[in-house]
Amino acid sequence: TITPAALLYYHVHYYGGTGFPSVEFNLADTVTYRQISSSARVSYFRALQDGDFKEMGDQVVYSFNVAWGLP
Repeated sequence: TITPAALLYYHVHYYGGTGFPSVEFNLADTVTYRQISSSARVSYFRALQDGDFKEMGDQVVYSFNVAWGLP
């Protein structure tokens, strides 16, 4: 099952700035087999305000994790 999500970030006095610097949209999926689970996530970050975050531009980030649970 693919799970969509959105995160709106808010900072207070972070590097001298306050407000909504960026928003993230992502899709994630987790697969479990016995004691092993793997998850994948694709995220898209968009800068909303001027400043340090705006200089980075839009970003696409992919992550993949594998975990093993102890019995």
